[in-house]
Amino acid sequence: MSFISRINFSGRIAEVVRRFPVAMLFALITTLTLIWVVDKKSADLFRWPLAGYIGFLAMFNWTIFKETFGLSQIKYWAGVVVICVLLGIYYTSIPANSQTEISCFWFFTAGLSSVLHFTVSFLPFIKKRDNTAFTHYNTKVFLSWVQSAVYGIVFYLALSLAILALDKLFDIRLDSIVYFKLFILVTGIIQTPFFLSEFPDDYYTAEAPAQKSVFKILTSYVLIPVTAGFGLIIYAYLGRVLLTGHEMVDWTFVMVLWFLFTGLLTWLFAAYFQNGSDNNWMSTYRKWFPVSAIIPVLMMLYSLYKVIDLQGIREEFYFAAFLAAFSLITVLYLSVRNDGDKRIIPWLLAALAVVMFMAGPFSICNVPVKSQQKKLVSDFTRQGVIKEGSLQIDTAVFYQDTNGMITNRLYFLESRKALSFLKPYDNNGVLHKDADSISAFSVIQLLRLNRVKTANEELFWSIYSPNKKVISISGFDKLIPVKNNEETTDMTEYLITKDDGSAVIYLTDTTVTLPQFSQSLYDLSLKPDAPKIMEMESGDYHVRIVINSVNGEKRNNKLEINNMDALVFIKKKSDH
Repeated sequence: MSFISRINFSGRIAEVVRRFPVAMLFALITTLTLIWVVDKKSADLFRWPLAGYIGFLAMFNWTIFKETFGLSQIKYWAGVVVICVLLGIYYTSIPANSQTEISCFWFFTAGLSSVLHFTVSFLPFIKKRDNTAFTHYNTKVFLSWVQSAVYGIVFYLALSLAILALDKLFDIRLDSIVYFKLFILVTGIIQTPFFLSEFPDDYYTAEAPAQKSVFKILTSYVLIPVTAGFGLIIYAYLGRVLLTGHEMVDWTFVMVLWFLFTGLLTWLFAAYFQNGSDNNWMSTYRKWFPVSAIIPVLMMLYSLYKVIDLQGIREEFYFAAFLAAFSLITVLYLSVRNDGDKRIIPWLLAALAVVMFMAGPFSICNVPVKSQQKKLVSDFTRQGVIKEGSLQIDTAVFYQDTNGMITNRLYFLESRKALSFLKPYDNNGVLHKDADSISAFSVIQLLRLNRVKTANEELFWSIYSPNKKVISISGFDKLIPVKNNEETTDMTEYLITKDDGSAVIYLTDTTVTLPQFSQSLYDLSLKPDAPKIMEMESGDYHVRIVINSVNGEKRNNKLEINNMDALVFIKKKSDH
């Protein structure tokens, strides 16, 4: 039997259209509209594929619900109408500026998509507990998706090579976006029908797993050893922390998260072979993995606590905290009841997704913002910027920003349009801006923040010149713009800085060396109120440097300039 006849694409399409007619319609809408809008600049057009994608997931779930509970055609199509009405409401709520702004809507959409994915795994088992059938059903769904992805990749590569050959042989000169559109087409029109055609039609039949299969070999001799090795590394690191007093690194929770993800997935795969074609590897793993994962989960919680205590809650930490809660509940439950109800896993994931993404003031959209605002007020109070509930900024003081945390908080809150909360503290009018006009850059300029990296005694310093003044350049012969400390190849005269802290001005017929250039800039950064102008002498030349902005680092008493925006004026001393 040939590969093409085995695929039987036309037969699969007919079967899928019969079983999932509305879901396939939304898959087609999503695919075609996404291909249409992918190279368009209008964000409004993106609403169609997004609504189509959510519609596909909703109709897919509704079809599974219909088959599970034996709904009549009338009830099924009535539900389709209701879902379409809800999709219309969802469509109108999609922000017009979807490509540029971070909005709570996108977190809501992420939560909605997650819930619709999780419900697929337990919808047929809402009323019926059957661990064996549940495991076999979800394993079959996963393998169906993997198989469809492999077919999709094969089709995409074959079509891409054909298009590439046409492009090169006939000088068609296709844009690269064509290959991305082809990827969308293959995913929506080829992979999706393949997946749906392989989707289980009998949810409760648990076929005996094959005694010898690639999936069993992968689970037994790849995933289980990898997970075990990962676990040994984590326990070895815990031993180092306990025995040597080594401080646990901040990203420990990321390492543990990967271990738990791999471990739980492997545990579910091993459960597929339980009482069927089991072996000692898998039975031992199923018994001991939940117990062995408890201590790594506690390590993850401690690591997260340290990071949040120092930096406050950010979206990634909030997300990791929910995953830690899920992991803790799951491994404790499976440790007590190794043969317990496996439906708890998708139920818990769906519930946490609802709370994390859709719970209003408790969602990922609001909790990190409130946390960063509180942390910023605490930082300002500690620095003396906020006293007695009011902003009181001393323009002669050079405020320190350890590890750039204040700067990061300001830009984070600006990206969430959440800096207006500072206005009630501005009783003395130091911000000079309306609440909605407060920007991170304006606050940084006002405070003259100097970032200090305590880990290796690095000092990040900067100079800003917010006030533009008229400066006399009378008598100067040359003007050289300096931008980002880069040598411009199309300029015949330019300035570059050296590793020894000096700067060299390359003129058409000579060079001018400024030995203490970096040190002079650093000294100027320590004088916030001083004019941002440097006068320097070098041989027969007088140099005036008008600074717009400069930032650099001081590491082990060595000065480095990262970026510089300035104007350099030069004249000979005899021309004074």
